[in-house]
Amino acid sequence: MYKYEDQKEMRMAMNGKMIVMLAGVFLIITAVTSTLMQGIQYFLVANSAKAGDANAMKLITDTGLSIGQIYSVGVSYIITTIVEVMTGVICAKFSNRLDKVKISLYADIVLLVVLVLQQSYMMVLAGVFNPFALLSGVLMPLLLLWGVTRLMKLAKKYPDRMYAVEPNPARGGRKAAPQKQNIMEKAKARVKDEEKVARVVDELPDESAETEE
Repeated sequence: MYKYEDQKEMRMAMNGKMIVMLAGVFLIITAVTSTLMQGIQYFLVANSAKAGDANAMKLITDTGLSIGQIYSVGVSYIITTIVEVMTGVICAKFSNRLDKVKISLYADIVLLVVLVLQQSYMMVLAGVFNPFALLSGVLMPLLLLWGVTRLMKLAKKYPDRMYAVEPNPARGGRKAAPQKQNIMEKAKARVKDEEKVARVVDELPDESAETEE
């Protein structure tokens, strides 16, 4: 089992793991409950306008966008949803793995690029730059990036280390099964040794019989 040199590195490992895991879970939740819903709303408005609904037509007219552009905005939200979910799953799964931390880093960078491109596309269509929307969109990926960089430092210093925080076998960690298997193997070996001793004892001549002779 690997040990860190000081408590500062241990806190860095625990904080990095927790931030990456929570940020990954939060990305999945927001992708499903917010980003996906916005994309669906754009598709519904575009479909209603295409079908001739007056309210939808008036809404599109007020925005100054065409039905095709509304569809494209919906597609951009769907793509963002997919990237957010994938990034969240990867980061939550590998939050405690120093040997997989580069995968989390690449996923987060891809998400940041997609979010910036989506907000830039929205800005080009609407003709208005919304810094609040851009900041709120990249805030969680930036927090995730900060957590990943904590783990990257530890992975660089300890290249042979697999986990940021060693799993606890008593809580059903990954090392619990091998430990149980070792105990079973030792028990079987002990039984075999006892059987061999019993066989040797049985093969020994009876001392009481030799004395009577």
